Amino acid sequence: MRHHSGALSHPSQIGAYRILELIARGGMAEIYRARHPDSHDKDLALKVIRAEVAGDPEVRDMFLSEARVALALSHANVVQTFEVSRHGDTIVLAMEHVDGLDVARLLHAHRTQRGAPIPWRHVLLIVADALLGLDYAHRSRGPDGRHLALVHRDVSAGNILVSTGGDVKVADFGVALSNVRQHRSVDGMLKGKLAYMSPEQARAEPLDPRTDLYSMGVVLYELTTGKRPFAGSGPAIIPDLVTGRFPRPSELRPDVPPGLEAIILRAMATQRVDRFDSAAQMSDALRDLAFDEGIVPSHIHLGELVARLTKDARASIPPGGPGPDQTRRDTPFSKRED
Repeated sequence: MRHHSGALSHPSQIGAYRILELIARGGMAEIYRARHPDSHDKDLALKVIRAEVAGDPEVRDMFLSEARVALALSHANVVQTFEVSRHGDTIVLAMEHVDGLDVARLLHAHRTQRGAPIPWRHVLLIVADALLGLDYAHRSRGPDGRHLALVHRDVSAGNILVSTGGDVKVADFGVALSNVRQHRSVDGMLKGKLAYMSPEQARAEPLDPRTDLYSMGVVLYELTTGKRPFAGSGPAIIPDLVTGRFPRPSELRPDVPPGLEAIILRAMATQRVDRFDSAAQMSDALRDLAFDEGIVPSHIHLGELVARLTKDARASIPPGGPGPDQTRRDTPFSKRED
């Protein structure tokens, strides 16, 4: 779904799927843009276990667990998975192809090409819509009517996609925790990206949907300030993460309106009881803020922005997104932004 700029070889065919290009490569899987004879010339994203790890039972279990979770979800703000199939020793997920950028690359592209953060009306719309996808996932039920008790556990700027049509979609439920997923990491390592983890996730405590709200708070902090809240990387940030020691957004960007800062700080509260009760409640708070500030978010204008940035971004941004410390703080909170 996200584009990879390297010139890497790829198979021309997997089962009935015709491979058009490699667009992403991760530790467990590769993602291709593909076509199926029945897709009526519509591009699909094909997620395929990498050959070098396909024989690992843990990896296969993780992949199949993702498939079971993903197939149970269908919402405008969640990347749709259409089918899971086997082709020899290869397991394949056929998914919706999102033509656009993930939020990490969108941030970087906008700073690089415009020399400024993403306009406020786009920030509020991106996060509010992504929260609706999460709220749906948190409330979803399986075919038997049983509540899935789904927690994404890996919400990050890289896992929120924005299309050239202005659609916002949450992706990568590969480490999601739910009632249909019993897989646990054999080596006991934490799942998800540490920079976006909630304090309870970093402490390996039992999780509920409010851990995803914390991670969305980190995404909103990053979109607002251009920086991640915790300095450094890796395990070194854990002491500050679990105690909630990070600069307030207004310390990095003085023009942040008090209402937006309040939403970020509530979402990122160290104690989950102090956060929003649900993703829908946090989404509503962002939409109310936009109304109070006289800002009118627009999917059309968001899509136009993404379309303008996408071509150059695909050619210039390295896989994995931008570094955490690139920022500018001189764009005012304004209704006149592009």
